[in-house]
This record gives sequence, C-alpha cells and structure tokens, in this order.
Amino acid sequence: MPSLRRLVAVLMITAVAVLSSGPASATGRQRTGERLTLGGPPISTSIATFTAAKGDRLTVVLRRGTLPVEDAFDLVIRGPGGAEATRGTLYWSRSLAAIAVDARVTGDYTAEVLPSAGRQMTGTGSLQLAGSTRQTTTLNGKALRLHIRQPGERAFATFPATAGQLFSVAGQVDDDEGASAFELTVRDVRGELISNFFEPVYETGGSSKDLTAPQTGTYTLELTAPEGATGMMTVFVTAPGTPMPATVNGPEFRTSVTVPGGRSLVTFPATAGDRLLVVARGTGLENGSWLDLEARGPDGKRAALLDSGSAAMSVLDLEVRRTGRHVLEINPVDWATGRFAVAILTPATAEARIGGPAVSLDLDRPGKSGIAAFQAGAGQRLAVITRSTSTTSEDAKTEIKIRSPYGTEIGTGSLGYGAESHLADIPFTAPVAGRYTVEVVADGPATGRYTVQIGGSSTVTAKVGGPAVQARATGPGGRAFVGFDVTAGRRLDVVLRAGDLPAGGAVVTVRAPDGGELGGCSMSATDDEPETLTFVARAAGRYLLEVDPHLDQPGSVTVEVQPAD
Repeated sequence: MPSLRRLVAVLMITAVAVLSSGPASATGRQRTGERLTLGGPPISTSIATFTAAKGDRLTVVLRRGTLPVEDAFDLVIRGPGGAEATRGTLYWSRSLAAIAVDARVTGDYTAEVLPSAGRQMTGTGSLQLAGSTRQTTTLNGKALRLHIRQPGERAFATFPATAGQLFSVAGQVDDDEGASAFELTVRDVRGELISNFFEPVYETGGSSKDLTAPQTGTYTLELTAPEGATGMMTVFVTAPGTPMPATVNGPEFRTSVTVPGGRSLVTFPATAGDRLLVVARGTGLENGSWLDLEARGPDGKRAALLDSGSAAMSVLDLEVRRTGRHVLEINPVDWATGRFAVAILTPATAEARIGGPAVSLDLDRPGKSGIAAFQAGAGQRLAVITRSTSTTSEDAKTEIKIRSPYGTEIGTGSLGYGAESHLADIPFTAPVAGRYTVEVVADGPATGRYTVQIGGSSTVTAKVGGPAVQARATGPGGRAFVGFDVTAGRRLDVVLRAGDLPAGGAVVTVRAPDGGELGGCSMSATDDEPETLTFVARAAGRYLLEVDPHLDQPGSVTVEVQPAD
C-alpha cells in the first residue's frame, strides 16, 4: 500500500496535467480574456468579453493579425449563460471577418477564436467591438444617409408598409471606394430577408429594387460592409402614388418619376381579345437611359413586360386576356429620374385578300403600328408588297413582319430610311391554312402612311423533252412557277426566253424538291437570245422554276426543259 506522501504527489501531478492540457474554453465562462468596449480599439487576443443589453445590434470584428493566412478560423460568440449565440468564419486568405451579434438578453457575452477542426491554434488575431446606428423614415420620405464610420459597424433604418403595398428601395454609395464590399438588405416585419443588394454601384450611379410588402408592419433596411469598408450610402424608399387614369386612343399625357427608385402608375380600361400598344417617351431622363414597362391585369397579375426598353421611346405590346381596368407601371432603371409622355393606342388595321387591291395603314401617332390580315391556304406561294407613301422622318426605317395563324414570324423585310414610295416585296409560302397578318412597325417616333398588297402566284407544268410552256405572273407582286418531275442523276437544260417583262426584267431561280436553290439568272426585257440554265438532279422529285418580275410588276417567260445528257 503506497504511502500517504506518494499518493498526494500523484494527485498533484494529475491535476496539473488536466489544467494544462484541457480545452481553451469549455463553456466560455472558464476564461474571460480581455474586455472589449464599444467603439474601442482592436485588442490582440483570442478570447474577450463584452457587455450587451437586450436589443443591441453589435458586431465583433476579427482581424487576422499573426493567424496563419492559409488557415480558416471560427469566431464563436456565447451568451451570458454560456450557450453559443452565433458564429462566423475568417476564411483563408481573408484579412477580416465581421460577425453580427443581435443581443436577445442583457449580460456579458464571450467572443473566442478557435482553429478549424483538426488544426492547432497558432498565432493571435485581434478583436474589436462595433455598434450600429438607427433611423426611422416613411415611404416617400426624405433621402436617408446610412453611415458606416468604422469597420464592422452596421446602419439600420425602419419604415412602415401595409400588406400588398408596392415600394422601391434605391441605394447609391456616395464614395465608391470599396463599394463592392457593401450590402444593403431589406427585411420584413418578422425579420425575414426579402431582398438584398450586392455591389450597389453601377455606371448609372446606383441601383434599385422593386418590392411588394408581404405583411403590414415595420420593415428594416440594414447596411453592412462584411470586408470592413467604411463610407456612406444614400437611400430612397418610395411608393408609387395613385394611378393616373388614361383612355385608349386618347391624347398623350405627361407623368414623371422625380425620386431615384420611384415608379409611376397609369390605369386604363381594356377588353379581352384587344391588342394595345403602350407607348412611353422620355422627355428629360437623368442618370439613365433605360426603363421597364409592366402591365398588370384586373387580377393584379402580370399581363405584359418590356424589360430595359429605350427611355427615348418604348412600346409595350399587350394582348388583352381579361376585360377590366389594367395598370401600367413605368419604372426607370436604377438611379434614373425624368418625365414621360404616355399614350395607350390600338394598331391601325385593314383586311386584305390575295390578288386584291392594296389596303392602307395610317400610322398617325408615334409608336403606333399597323396590321393587315388575310386568309391563305396551305402551300400557297404568296408575296407581301408594302409601300411607304409618306413619312415624317427621312431617317426612319420601317420593319415588316409576316406572321402565321399561330403568331409565328415566317417572313421579314424593311422599307429603307424614309424615302417616299419605297417598296418591300417579301415572298413566302403559307405553311398552313388560316388567317395571316402583316405587321408594319415604324422606326422610333416616326409616323407615316403605308399600303399592303398580297400577291398570289400561278403554276404550270412542263415535261422533260416536252413543248415550251409560258410562266406568267399576272398580278402585282405575283410570281410564276413551272413544275417538272425529274429522276435522280439526270442532267437538264432549262431554256428561257423573255416574254413581256417589265423594264427591270425578272429574276429566275431553279429550286430542288426541298426548296434549295440550284441556280438562276436575271433576264432583261430586251433580251433577244435565250438563257440556258444547266443542272444535275441530285434527288428524284418535283422541281420548280420560279419567275419573279422586278418591282412587283406582271410579266412572263417562256420555259423549255430539255435533257442535256
């Protein structure tokens, strides 16, 4: 049995071993380290305490100091009872981490730096305690100035909003040095994040978010600089006013957005099945050149959206699906403000028919387009002839779009730069039977008068080695086709003789069964000698010779198909 003196010695050695090899802090209460004071200087330590009152919004800043740059370290914050309240990480290669502490109880808190799992604690960082600033504002109140005067500080502002209310938050860092490190967040009445801004500095001078309040109560803005930047952000919190009433095809009216992030609302009646053109023209936009236009139906859901349209003039095309009052939202992008002229228009319309006379479209207001509709059968070879009879701009370019019964774009063309009596001749083949449309869209604010005519076609059949046939295009914009069946591998000559062609002659094209071009030529009205097109049929099937007289005039060509082998 060991002596009493030896037993006491063993116990003393064991106690020393436990004290020297135990964890740095089991609960955060065994070691207190240094004392942090609000706004005080950084202290070189791995553990420190600070006092917080319930509701305080503080930040503990960890600087790397002599902590190894290749390692990550956790900063653990424990509350007065020793339980962990929050934690953050100083990632490798980063020099600073800011850990927010929103105190839920009053008392002493502990901040402790710990190595990542499996690593030893080497080196020492520094800890610093930063506070926060608080402001209150209202929707459409004065500009807020949110300051971060020392690393880790946070700036808060609160404002009231009601459920379903539209509001916008626009922010601009006044000195953009280190601006990419700033973050502005918006939280709802329960503290839940509903939006945030990263890097709120752009060439336009700022950025904005358009939001809808999910509940009634007090909302919070929080400005932070996770990487330790300091500076100030100017913030506007705005809500659109009462929508201005407008009438369809009524006079143009003026509205404005005077505060960054602001929106202007317009309300107008609409009937299901109508097509409306919402035209917005900027008349003095500052700090930006783009705007968003959004139309919402009677149910409050989005009916149409134009994203980042030109502030000089933008047109929102609205296909009305529900009868009732609609709301238009005019939203200059980012930090822009300015005045706008707005009009709600219907397109000019006309009914045309294949081979019929030209119909007129009067685009008498900026942004107004025209639509000519006609019926066509599947497989019909047609042409749309559009003429400009007058225009207000010598630099205007008018776009022509042909759409199928399903709304698919199947042909395009343009009228060049405003000269009177310009003509566009767009050939196409109707893929299905149904109602087709031709849309005429003037460039920018230009206005003008246009005519649209639908040309048909004729088709005759020829035989290889048979007699000559005449391909005649009889109507304005009409084309003539000669069809002939060929077996694969045959070498053929197509002999062409000019008939009563217009002064500009005609373009003749040989097409394969898949529609591809195999060859062609231009023919003059004064040609006395025949033209010969030689080709080899790579596949069996029906080949077509297309005759397209110049400038939609009628004309004819005599065609003979002969074997060349």
